[in-house]
Amino acid sequence: MVARDRLTLPRRFRDAMIPSPLRGGGRGWGCALGDCNEGEGDGQQRADTPTPDPFPQGEGEVRIRRGIGLGSRSCLTVALVVATMLPAAVSSAQTVACDVKLNVTDQDPAGLNVRASPGGAVVTALKARNRWVQVQVTGQSGEWARIDRATFISEDNAGGTAIFRGLGWVAFSKLGIEELNQQALILAEPKDGARTVLKISEGDEANVPKAEVLGCDGLYLKVRVKGLVGWTQNYCSNQFTTCV
Repeated sequence: MVARDRLTLPRRFRDAMIPSPLRGGGRGWGCALGDCNEGEGDGQQRADTPTPDPFPQGEGEVRIRRGIGLGSRSCLTVALVVATMLPAAVSSAQTVACDVKLNVTDQDPAGLNVRASPGGAVVTALKARNRWVQVQVTGQSGEWARIDRATFISEDNAGGTAIFRGLGWVAFSKLGIEELNQQALILAEPKDGARTVLKISEGDEANVPKAEVLGCDGLYLKVRVKGLVGWTQNYCSNQFTTCV
């Protein structure tokens, strides 16, 4: 037995739909824009079949057939109607909260673009060529770092001068650190007590391996060191003095 439901549609959609009784039994509505996908039956309307009232249940009401008797055709017009009635699905990467200071490593004379959203409109640019510009990173969403301020720091002004304040997003690949601390621990997870992946040995500062910054989580940085990826809090972003 075929179940029937009622669905009230706006006039602009009612006018776009026509009934199409088809040979083969169990076939529902056709499409005003032409035949839908191929299914059971030959897809031709019988010459001896009268055309029924498009809205037999009253103006604006359409019977939607479902169940065993429904054929395999899907109607483009109905699909468009459903699409307009459903809210748009917006997907975005989860933003992980962070609290770290990183240096702008982009040496492009035009500066590093600060955007209103990940990949969005450019609101300003941070020019860090041959000078120290540091940003406060408050979160990460995929390949983007969320910042709330940027500071230009010089030897004459150790406290720095704010050159940006507000919500902005920059490419994480354009941020970095000066170096890892001696005896730095690289952990498997961004939490205290996590398994140690790599331990930097104390010794000549020149032998401390370089670290590529990949992301952040809380007070931890995600880094790649000697081909290994892990998390650490033991890093230095100071370009003028050596961190302890």
